[in-house]
Amino acid sequence: DVEGVAAAGAAAAGVGGEAAQAATEGVDVKLSRSGNAADEEALQRYQYVHDDSEVDFALIVALLEYAYASEYEKGATLIFMSGWQDISNMIDELSRHDGFGDAARFKLLPLHSGIPTAKQKEIFKPVPRGVYKIIVSTNIAETSITVNDVAFVVDTGRVKEKSYDPHMKTSTMDTTWVTKAASTQRKGRAGRVRAGCCWHLFSLRRFESMREHVESELLRTSLEELCLQAKALGLTPGAAADPNGLRAFLGKAVDAPHEKAIDHGIAVLTDLGALADDGSERLTQLGVVLSDLVVHPRLGKMVLWAMVLNCAASALKVAAVCSYREPFVLPASQGARRAANANKKGLAQGYSSDHAALLSAVDGFEGANGTRNKRQFCDNNFLSFSTMQMVLKIAGQLGRDLGKFGFPNPMAKNQPHGSGGGGGSPLDGSRPLMFSVLAAGLYPNVARRLRGETNFTCSELTADGRKVRASPGSLVSKKAAKDGKCTVEEELVVFGE
Repeated sequence: DVEGVAAAGAAAAGVGGEAAQAATEGVDVKLSRSGNAADEEALQRYQYVHDDSEVDFALIVALLEYAYASEYEKGATLIFMSGWQDISNMIDELSRHDGFGDAARFKLLPLHSGIPTAKQKEIFKPVPRGVYKIIVSTNIAETSITVNDVAFVVDTGRVKEKSYDPHMKTSTMDTTWVTKAASTQRKGRAGRVRAGCCWHLFSLRRFESMREHVESELLRTSLEELCLQAKALGLTPGAAADPNGLRAFLGKAVDAPHEKAIDHGIAVLTDLGALADDGSERLTQLGVVLSDLVVHPRLGKMVLWAMVLNCAASALKVAAVCSYREPFVLPASQGARRAANANKKGLAQGYSSDHAALLSAVDGFEGANGTRNKRQFCDNNFLSFSTMQMVLKIAGQLGRDLGKFGFPNPMAKNQPHGSGGGGGSPLDGSRPLMFSVLAAGLYPNVARRLRGETNFTCSELTADGRKVRASPGSLVSKKAAKDGKCTVEEELVVFGE
C-alpha cells in the first residue's frame, strides 16, 4: 500500500534556517483538515520564505535524506518535475550532494521524452544490492510505466501543458499545477509491486483548488485544422453564424471552445485562402488541397509556395519536422549539453535559424546510407533515430498527397530539374530561398526587433506592444551579442507558434 504523507515535516533534517523550522512544525498541515492554528502558522511561515510555484530543490534533497535514513523499506525514488530545466537542476543538485552524488550508492537517472531511447530504458535495468535509483521525470512516468523497485515518490505538483489563448490567438506551453487525477496517478507509481510512500510538495488547500481533470483538447489547441476538416467533410456548409456553420457545430461539443478561438480559426483559413473571403466561408480549391495534407494549413501553403519556387523537397522536410516533434535529444551532462548546442549551431551553417539546423539534420540523415550509418549520424549529431525516421515518412506521405492533385512528388529521386521535385534542383539547397518560403507560409507569425533591442515585437501575439522573447533553446536567442542585444539594423523572426 502507498502511504501518502506530507513532505514538510519529513524533510526537516536537511532544510536549514526558518524554512526547516516551518517545515518541521508543519508535518500535519497536508495530512489534516483540522485547521489547527499552529499548523496553519507553520505552513504560512514556510510559504513566506518560499514561493510554492517554484521547486524547492533543497527541500527535496532533505526529504530524500530523511527517506533513506528512515525505517521505510528502501528502494528507488521517482521524482516528478515539470520539464527538462527542473530535471537538470535536480540532477545537478543531487550530483553535488555527498551521499546522493556517490555513484557506488545511488544512480541518478533523468527521464524525459527528449533524451535518447537507450537512456530512457536505463530506469528499468536492475542495480546491485545496496544501490538505489533516483529517477527524475516529467509526467511521462505517470502512466504506462512501472518501475518495479520504486519505493518512494516525490510529487512537486507541477506539469507543463499546452494551452490556447483565444485573446492572444496563440498556443502556449505553460508550467501549471497538475490535476487531482494526475496527482493521484503519481501517488500510484509507488507501491505497485511493493510497499511504498508518496510525498506531495503542496498543501491540502492547494490540492483542493486543483482541477479535477485536464480540460478537453478543444479548449487547449488552435482550431484551424479542425475547422478546415469540418468544411472538407461537408459538416458545416454554412457561414460561421448560420445554424449549419462552424460556431453551431463546435458549440455542440461537451466542452465547447471559446467563440474567439473559432473566429480566429476561420480568420486564419480565410487569410490563407482556404476559405472564401466573401462571407460565405465556403471551401476554396486551395482549401481542398490543404485539407488533404497531413500538416497544419500554414505549413501546407508553405509547401505549395515551394513547389512554385522549385525548392519543394527542402520545404517538405521542414514541414514534416515542424509538424512532428523536436528531433534533437537532451543530453544529461553539462558537457554533453554544451557539445549538443555547438553541434546544432554547426548544422545551421552560419544562420541563426532553427529551421536551417533542422533541414541540415534531415538532409544528413537522408543522405546516410544504411541503418548503421543513419544511427551513427544521429549519435554524432544528438538526434533521435526514431524521430528522424518518422520525419522522412511524413515527408514522403506529403509528397504522395501532392501527387493526388497532379503535382510531381518532391521526394521522388527521378524528378527532372525545374519540376518542383527532388531531382537535384539547385534551388533546393538555398537557405535564403527556404527562409522566404517559410515567411510566405507562416505569415503573419513574424516577430521584429531593431538594433540595440533584446526582445521582439509581434502584433500577432501582443496587441498592446508588449515585447516577446525567443525560447532559450532556440538558435535565435543565441544570435545576439554577449549583451543580448540585436547587432543589425533590423531582425525578423518567423515562428510556428
